[in-house]
Amino acid sequence: MKSERRHELQQNAMVTQMVKLKEFLKTKGNLLAWGLLVVAIIALVAAFWYRHSQTVTMENETAFTQLVLQPDLSGSPEERISKLEAQLAKESSDFRAAEICCTIGDNYARLALIAKTDADRKTYLDKATEYYQRAAKNYPKETLTVAKSHLGLAKIAETLGDFDKADAEYNAVTAVSGLSETAVFKLAVADRERLKEMRKPAKFASTAPVATSAPASRPAASMPASAAASKPAGK
Repeated sequence: MKSERRHELQQNAMVTQMVKLKEFLKTKGNLLAWGLLVVAIIALVAAFWYRHSQTVTMENETAFTQLVLQPDLSGSPEERISKLEAQLAKESSDFRAAEICCTIGDNYARLALIAKTDADRKTYLDKATEYYQRAAKNYPKETLTVAKSHLGLAKIAETLGDFDKADAEYNAVTAVSGLSETAVFKLAVADRERLKEMRKPAKFASTAPVATSAPASRPAASMPASAAASKPAGK
């Protein structure tokens, strides 16, 4: 009897809860439905944004590989620069953005080497300097790229005959920590030493060496044959 009574009480409690739920849905049903709809919309937007960001990241990685890591060199430097600048505008990764800046600087530096006029050469060197400085200043955590940018700036300064600035830029490369075993560090050290040797004043001998004694085989001094023929006899 007790178990039957307990079961009856449980059924009554369940019926009471269902009645309360029914009354709640009648009064709050619309509000609950709107709440669930808002949650569903937020979830859909979040999922879409995640998929979109993943797609953009993959597209940027592919473009970076094609433009920087494995570039197509069949086009002109101007065409490559245009594509690199377009990619830089939509890049979200600091590493890739820094490398793109440095690569643009490299391309402008190459254009300066084949420039037909001094004005064009100056323009290209100025643009190369701008992008090297941008890479070094805007992305300081990308240490290898920073070092490569300073090396590019050193080459430009050396080309322009500003050897003090070139030396300072070579020093900036070697000052970047953790790169002592990299090629860019070793190249900067070698170029800095070459620059030091090149700037040393040349040494020239002030006078010709003076002989301390005449050679043993030197003939005795005598008058030229024409002078001897004109000398009076018996003299």
